[in-house]
Amino acid sequence: KDVAGFTLIHHCATSMATPRALEIALMLSAHGADANSSNRLGDLSLFESTMHNLENHIAVLLETGADPFLMSGVGQSPFSLAALRPEQKETFLAWQTRRVTGGTGSVIGKCVKLHGLKNAQLNGKRGQCESMDVTTGRYAVRLKEEGQESNAPIAVKGKNLAHADALGGKRVVLCGLSNDSMNGKVGTCKSFDPARQRWLVELDGAADNSVALGIKRHNLQAFKGGSCAFCGKDPEGGKLLKCTGCLRAGYCGQACQKQHWKVHKLSCKQETKEGFAVISHWNPPSEEWASGYRAGKTEGEVKALSERNKPNSNRRIVKVQVPMGLMSRPDTTSEDNQMKCYSKHLEIDFWIDKRTHPVEYVKIQDAIIAKGVGSGSGGQGMKAYFHGVIDEEGRLVLDYGTMLPPQPW
Repeated sequence: KDVAGFTLIHHCATSMATPRALEIALMLSAHGADANSSNRLGDLSLFESTMHNLENHIAVLLETGADPFLMSGVGQSPFSLAALRPEQKETFLAWQTRRVTGGTGSVIGKCVKLHGLKNAQLNGKRGQCESMDVTTGRYAVRLKEEGQESNAPIAVKGKNLAHADALGGKRVVLCGLSNDSMNGKVGTCKSFDPARQRWLVELDGAADNSVALGIKRHNLQAFKGGSCAFCGKDPEGGKLLKCTGCLRAGYCGQACQKQHWKVHKLSCKQETKEGFAVISHWNPPSEEWASGYRAGKTEGEVKALSERNKPNSNRRIVKVQVPMGLMSRPDTTSEDNQMKCYSKHLEIDFWIDKRTHPVEYVKIQDAIIAKGVGSGSGGQGMKAYFHGVIDEEGRLVLDYGTMLPPQPW
């Protein structure tokens, strides 16, 4: 930054910027420059471009990662400034939709799908976004026709582009919802509502399929499907009854599961060894931790938590956190020997002890460090979310081989 707090991207995207300067802004972004950095007055590059209604500047800054919903120093965001400009508002909402559905609002180098064009024949077509013309703010998209790429790319505005690998039209499973009765239900993603930032999902077997539920992206998983391991039929409503021993074999009902057990029991134990851990000894939280957790809660709330903390046989999403010692010393072997494991509403809540489960402990911890939350960019994972089941013997069967998307808790 210079003495006034302006970055190179600020200077490359001013209202007086040349096409060459805008190209430099794209190059800077590709090498890690932050398009959301503000100057000493809190001003953002995108705010100036929005105020002057510079369509090509806006397109370039959005591609570099500038967030139109961040507040500027004057107490307004670029999006609020664009309230009376439908074209800008549509562009910002399309960028936000791509970020929510695909993880990024940028599209250069990615597969995209066209929508909202006046030429209806092009809507729904897919292609590769190759580059941007900084003088017009249009993207160059090379369409794919029956497996073959078109001869020349077409120019498309950013507001007419969506990520091709989004969930639209795909089968999904609901997960991580506060209403546990909804978790595990299967449905179809119909479309994305940019105003609510929710996917509209029609559930299988719903009494009224005309009513779609609005679900956040992190509460949806791709439905892998499958048929009954015994009869081979698809289950009603698309939901399989999982074997609680291995969580891999699925059945359309208990009758098929019982009849298949003679065959499945031969492989169930082996499958349990690969990617699963069975925790038979539970260590309750220490009194010090429990006292801190109860602090500030009423007697009724503590009692409710106590009742809710009784394990059951239902499948739950659980979070496992590596020891705090490992977090503070990521380059060393932690001397701590307990990992915290709990579900959102504390139906499952205990410590995994290395002394009682040395093999399972190391496997789970290694999986979290390698692929858990925080493992990107050379870092080490500190926590991860898995499916867990309390079986009839009171053991936790943890599917540590399959990590779930990060949950909002």
